[in-house]
Amino acid sequence: MFKSLNRFIPNFSTKSSISESSTLAAIMQLNYESFDNMTLRQIIKNYTACSPVYDATNRIAESCLDIPIALKEKDKQVFIYKHPFLDLLAKPNPYQDQEEFLEEIYNTYLLFNNLFIHISGIGKPLELYVLKPQNMEYRCDSNGYPTELVHTTGNSGVPVRYIYNPVKKGFFDDKGSEAIHLRGYNPDTKTNTSGYFGIPRIQPLQVEILQYILLNTHNHALLKNQGRPSGLITYKGSPMDLSDEMVARMESSFKEMLSGAENAGRMPFLTGDFDFKQLSESIKDMDFPKLATRLSENIYKAYHIPLPFVTNDKTTMSNLGESQVMYYRDAVFPIISRVTKFLMRRILHTRYGDSEKYVLAFDETTVSVIRDQLIKDTDRISKACVLTTNELRSRIGYESISDGDAVQVPLNMQALGQDQFTDDQRTKPAKKQSEEYVKLVLKRYNYSDAEIELYLNNA
Repeated sequence: MFKSLNRFIPNFSTKSSISESSTLAAIMQLNYESFDNMTLRQIIKNYTACSPVYDATNRIAESCLDIPIALKEKDKQVFIYKHPFLDLLAKPNPYQDQEEFLEEIYNTYLLFNNLFIHISGIGKPLELYVLKPQNMEYRCDSNGYPTELVHTTGNSGVPVRYIYNPVKKGFFDDKGSEAIHLRGYNPDTKTNTSGYFGIPRIQPLQVEILQYILLNTHNHALLKNQGRPSGLITYKGSPMDLSDEMVARMESSFKEMLSGAENAGRMPFLTGDFDFKQLSESIKDMDFPKLATRLSENIYKAYHIPLPFVTNDKTTMSNLGESQVMYYRDAVFPIISRVTKFLMRRILHTRYGDSEKYVLAFDETTVSVIRDQLIKDTDRISKACVLTTNELRSRIGYESISDGDAVQVPLNMQALGQDQFTDDQRTKPAKKQSEEYVKLVLKRYNYSDAEIELYLNNA
């Protein structure tokens, strides 16, 4: 379904592809194509070749796994850990337990911004499987609306077709199993197959990822070739001695031998009337360390990971705790919330009869830094003496207690006197004040006192 776009990641199996993709012209001429031209398989190459992408994805996924998910009755703060749906998550299929299953869910959604799950069984699910997004394809009718979802299996290559059922509003195979899809936002307004896939969050980072890979390839080549030439090759003889064909052939030979990230630092050996004039003595001229830092920071920012987590230069004792809270609130909790709501709406509420009274949720207070921050905020609010004891307890995840619906105030607090304007706490204006206002308005329009009094008596 998707066209390959190989220029975003160099092919490390050939020397020419690295040389070609590493030129400045190739970087400057990168087209910001639509999602049609960036395959999901290409994203896997970005994930395995670019260490910041790999680290950011796995770091958030592992943090999500540390936070347990459970059921909670609506409008209550009590978590329930025993339910048939939770039993299914504990062992979703013969090959995975809950941790492995959720790890695949989190990593897949973080990397692709798309998540496909196969629900085996009619009625209550028997098994759950994560389907690889790179193996999925929507097929549409003449109007551009999807009629079937096709999954191509890895070994046999035999496609599994999920046909759209307008009554059940879902895609089902011939055995009654359903495939559900969680996707991120896609601004593509065209009614084609690519518009039904969420845009991966690393797609806008294609230039940064390419630069990062070429940068590491260049630095590795410098260590391997043990040299740092950067200069100009000149011919000492007469230009008339060289034909156009010879110039073109030598130019191609020198370019293949010396240009590109893989050839960085290779020493040239010249004979005859050729001379090499070195123009730079150090790779510091290109400021590679700062470039690598900037590229890494841009990638981590796209994942909402605070920079104190990335580099020690931006870490202080004061901002480290705040960065941990920001990390969970901006990077971790949104992913868990999106996944749990998806599983709740598409599986729990549609496949289990008694599930409407439950919500699938997670307890933020299981994270120590979040709990500490929540306790500090609750302590500050309690000093305002506006919340009951049970309301304060519910904020930090505790159950209600008897006689806990009273507002507690310090013993040394006493009344200074009665507020003369107590009647201001009302849902409509006081009668006396409203009459005075009406009189002022009517007098402005030259009504007599008798007319005004008659109006007020009949109001």
